[in-house]
Amino acid sequence: MQAQVAAAQAVVAARQEEEAAVIARERDLGEERRSAVDNAHQKEASLEADLSAKKTEAASLSRTLDERRAATNALTHENHCLRSNNTAKTQHTQHLRERLATAQGSHTVLREDLEDAGQTRHDELTTLTDAVAARRSTVAATAQDLSAAELALRQAEERKTTEVGAAQSELGRAEAGEKKALATLHGRRQRRARELASCDARQTALQAEQASLETQGREIEACFEEQAESWKDMEDEHACRDMHQKTQLAQLQAQLTEAKGVTCEAQRATATAFEEAKTAQRQALADKREQREAQKDFDVKLAGHRETNTALTSEHATAHAENEQLQHTNDALVERGMKVDEKIDSLTTLTCLVQSAERDRDRKFANRRITPAIASREAILKTTQDSIDCIQLTEEAIGVEVTKMHKEIHDNEQKLRRRKNELEAEQRKTSTYRAVLQIPLKTPSLEYSSGGFSRSPSATPPPETPRLDANVGRPAVQDEMDIVESATAHK
Repeated sequence: MQAQVAAAQAVVAARQEEEAAVIARERDLGEERRSAVDNAHQKEASLEADLSAKKTEAASLSRTLDERRAATNALTHENHCLRSNNTAKTQHTQHLRERLATAQGSHTVLREDLEDAGQTRHDELTTLTDAVAARRSTVAATAQDLSAAELALRQAEERKTTEVGAAQSELGRAEAGEKKALATLHGRRQRRARELASCDARQTALQAEQASLETQGREIEACFEEQAESWKDMEDEHACRDMHQKTQLAQLQAQLTEAKGVTCEAQRATATAFEEAKTAQRQALADKREQREAQKDFDVKLAGHRETNTALTSEHATAHAENEQLQHTNDALVERGMKVDEKIDSLTTLTCLVQSAERDRDRKFANRRITPAIASREAILKTTQDSIDCIQLTEEAIGVEVTKMHKEIHDNEQKLRRRKNELEAEQRKTSTYRAVLQIPLKTPSLEYSSGGFSRSPSATPPPETPRLDANVGRPAVQDEMDIVESATAHK
């Protein structure tokens, strides 16, 4: 029984496999039929496309045939027109001759303008060179005046040293109890004289530096800053010496008070010597003030000379740039002249060819027979050529107007660019001022303040009142870049 069931199941399975195979075969057949139908549709579409392409090609061939017929007719008409172009060629030859004469005249005028511009530029450069030489002589004379002023200052220092030595000798004739103090004071005076001599040596070195400054304008700022620092050091040294001398004078007065037991004549002599020493000290201070004023005047004059030298340098650079621009323009004009010469040569060759063609045409024209149709055609051609000439003149006028408009547009663009640069500079200044105004105001301590306010972001008070600038004789201040940097650091 089980064997029968198994056999039946095997039969059922075989039938199912056969049915699946039949179904797969039918599916494949359906796909093949569909693909065949699609291929048939594609072939039909391709055939229709080929048919439409052939129709289009036939239409294009018919159009080409029509165009060739029209071209044949045009060539026939052109052949007839070429026979009637001899008169037009004659007029064109005359026009070329007129243009050749105009080009030769413009070339001559251009050469004359170039020669005049070169001569004018040479005269301007000569005038500028003379002005620079005169300015250099003025600077040399100013340097000589400054040397004379420094010599006078040195003589005043020598006289001051002599007076100090005389005062020291008078103090040496005082009583014996004061000889040691007076000898010490005399030694200090001698050291001061040596220091003054060293100051003279420094002044001599500064003279050498000033002589080098006349030839090396770029190092002038550093040299004068060094000079200002040296003068500041000298002032500090003089102030220290004055304080030391005042201390010594106070000590001497104390010693004189202790030595009141000595004779009244010695006390009066000592008092007289002290008064003379004070007078000499006041004279030295007055000489120092005069020297300081002379140095300020010298700095002011030198600042003026520096500004003049800067202006002359900028003028020289501008003149050099203009000279280079004129040279480039001259080269361009020479190239244009060479091109014009080449065009003239080509026009001359063309004129020769046209003349030979005119001779052939005249020879043929003399042998021809004039008919009313030819006369009417010549009249029509003349009218047409006149119209063409009018159109060319109108085009040239329009070209001139277009050139003028382009030039105006270029000038307006340059003005706009300059205005834009000015606006950018104003914006930078405005940003700088805003950065300065954003720094908070702080009231300095009354110990170091002179009644004003400070914008410095630092919390420490200023060490002292701003000193006078040795270069221009006015209070030294920070420049805008330092202020902006301090504002950035504060932020």
